[in-house]
Amino acid sequence: MDLGTGAFSVVQYARQIQKEKTQSQWAEYAVKVINTKTMQELGYEACVNREICVLRMLSHPGIARMVSSFRWRDGAYLVLEYAAKGDLHSILIKLGKLQEDTVRFFVGETVAALNAIHQIGFVYGDLKPENIVITAAGHAKVTDFGGCRPISEEARRRTRQSLLRGLRDGDWKAKDIPEEEREDNTVMEGDEMLVDDDRVEGTTMYLPPEVVKGAVPTYGADAWALGCLTYQLITGKPPIWVESEREEDLRSRIVSFTIDDGLFDRELLSENAHTFVAALLEADASKRMSVAESATSPFFEDLDVFSLHTRPRGPELPALEKAAPSGDARWQKRQFSKIWTVMPSPQDYEPPETFGSPQLPTTLISETDDEFNAPFNEEVFSPMGLQPMTEMPDEPSRSMVSL
Repeated sequence: MDLGTGAFSVVQYARQIQKEKTQSQWAEYAVKVINTKTMQELGYEACVNREICVLRMLSHPGIARMVSSFRWRDGAYLVLEYAAKGDLHSILIKLGKLQEDTVRFFVGETVAALNAIHQIGFVYGDLKPENIVITAAGHAKVTDFGGCRPISEEARRRTRQSLLRGLRDGDWKAKDIPEEEREDNTVMEGDEMLVDDDRVEGTTMYLPPEVVKGAVPTYGADAWALGCLTYQLITGKPPIWVESEREEDLRSRIVSFTIDDGLFDRELLSENAHTFVAALLEADASKRMSVAESATSPFFEDLDVFSLHTRPRGPELPALEKAAPSGDARWQKRQFSKIWTVMPSPQDYEPPETFGSPQLPTTLISETDDEFNAPFNEEVFSPMGLQPMTEMPDEPSRSMVSL
């Protein structure tokens, strides 16, 4: 049974056959099957490699952990924890919105997971309802780490190792060489070093203004997305929305967004929820509340977000299989992530050592008679009689896979 599909992968439901147990007792898993040929053709190898890297580094109750990984034929297989209640996006489609107490619990567990990701030197980069899954016991887990971006030098070093190409072949029960047995600065035989991929992955609706303007995502980008997520779970709609299908219109709306612009529905939030969301949706990244700071917000009242996972069960949800779709269909469309290249700003440019050197010969090109005193022409002409390109072609879109 397929649980979800992506541009180069499919997530399938699987059970481990245990002959000494009844079938109802067999362990359940979500297996992400990656078509390595398609992945390489689309240029997504670095994203998958980062996902494997983060999952190997993290062992946290708020993360949909990777049980095993291996290669077989033309595919790479990631065996992941199975979340029986699906992702929060699917739950919102069924229920429309969630009770604020339920949101506090799910968001609290998400905050704990994001903190763990930040502590190992990564920005998560693609927080949204589609990427948070709910287990049978009612606990929230963050999944899909292809959008993670290394921030620390140690995280960068680890993601340069081609873990994807080094996956073992054969029986998934076989054990990998333990990470602690590997020397810090060596690569296992068969591993290759990947070239740094400076491209960024994310979902436009949940991007902060600074990233929309061209900045590289930082921990603050996760904080902004956390504010979007909280508002959407409580109200049933995203805080930033446009009727148009044009990407440019949504980006313009993000850049101009303020809490007090009249489109933010404050009446649907409690005072603590409004304060929490407003602090996270601060347009000035330097003034925005961090994910770590959000853990002690009054929004969580008497909850310790770092111990929520110890509770036997999370919030009870209505029977989803019997619920008819609820809420406004306009913002129930599944949001897919995109990959783009960050363009450096002028202050990021460092001229070469020879820049402006008086030792280099200078070649002067004189103006022609027609050019002399002629005004600048804003019209751009293409060589060979081709029409100028007015729009960039769309980049390949990778849909986010939910378990």
